[in-house]
Amino acid sequence: MPGKVQNPNSWFYQTRVNAGFRNAASLAQLLGVPKGTVYQWERGSADPRPCYRPAWRLMPQIAEALAVPLHELVEALWREKAGDPCPCGVCGGTKIYPETRPEARTLAIEVPCQKCGVKRIHKRWKTGRHRKLCPT
Repeated sequence: MPGKVQNPNSWFYQTRVNAGFRNAASLAQLLGVPKGTVYQWERGSADPRPCYRPAWRLMPQIAEALAVPLHELVEALWREKAGDPCPCGVCGGTKIYPETRPEARTLAIEVPCQKCGVKRIHKRWKTGRHRKLCPT
């Protein structure tokens, strides 16, 4: 709805206003996204589904615009923390920033081979495919 705040209690809304962006349109223009996308992020900070999260390629720009550290932005919007263990609890992997996947909306999983130590990076949705050893 134009002119109406989507979720005034969300972390993203409060941080946007505190950073000096009175409306979603001004932040959207700076980031080069539609203002509806910014409203979606405001709603998404209360929604666990990844589709309401900004893509990784925008996260550094958002962090800079809102004057917050990147790790704080990731924790607030994605509800994840780099360095935490993989949610599967079996592979021994840890969550890392998805540097090679600009469209990612979740942290990647880095799994070291228990035999040779080579680290492999997995997308989150492939938790069932984590291996403790290299395939070779």
